[in-house]
Amino acid sequence: AAKKLFLTSDSASCALDNAGDMKCWGGNIYGALGNPSLGTGNDAIYFEPVVVGNANGEVIDGTAHVFNEGDVEDMAGGWLHHCALEREQSGGTKVWCWGYNGFGQVGDGTSSSRNFPVLVKHLNGSALTGVSRLALGWDTTCAAMSAGGVMCWGRNEEAWGFSCGDGTSGHKYNPVWVKMSADGSDLQGAVRELYVGQFSFCALFDGADRVYVASLGDCRAVLATRAGAVNLTTDCRADRPDEVARVVAARGFVANRR
Repeated sequence: AAKKLFLTSDSASCALDNAGDMKCWGGNIYGALGNPSLGTGNDAIYFEPVVVGNANGEVIDGTAHVFNEGDVEDMAGGWLHHCALEREQSGGTKVWCWGYNGFGQVGDGTSSSRNFPVLVKHLNGSALTGVSRLALGWDTTCAAMSAGGVMCWGRNEEAWGFSCGDGTSGHKYNPVWVKMSADGSDLQGAVRELYVGQFSFCALFDGADRVYVASLGDCRAVLATRAGAVNLTTDCRADRPDEVARVVAARGFVANRR
């Protein structure tokens, strides 16, 4: 019996069962189901739930990958990748990801797709810890940090809105801090809600009634308030002076026409 269902990817669904096992089913292209014993590809579809990870910690690519599924606290899915937040007995957290990794959205420092869970790591090789919540976009992964702020990794280019939000271009294969504004300061504060869309980002912060939106991608920016909805831009870029003025009036800023 399923104990908890999770918001998962475009091609697969996942659940945590009463025995503490994480199980997924559906399409396994690029290893989205997270079980290395399964076939992958467009035609690899599994109609029965399969266990995610390696139950005995067998060695793959020279490393023993162990995923303690009974301690899964949160899970999310992007287009063709998944990530899970593990709560350790010490109280700390680790993040495991698997599936399509062409833009670094798995967060292990590579662009190699993974058909088994791997630890998300910082650029220096240490595991990402201190995460309270996960949110996945199409090819981008973000984490709300327990101490405040947000880190993201994965697809990050002008054509799709610099979705990692660190103020630089280039895909991110390890977590980077989301910046608050054009001055380069980190986005700060305790995150109450975090959502990542196809190429967009929204975060609600505690204590100050603040909502931050960024990386508008290939869609029109709309600001919704109690007074109604206001179109900030007419397409995916703030090219015109009147568009920039509306964004600034809404207490935002424009960088790289976004």
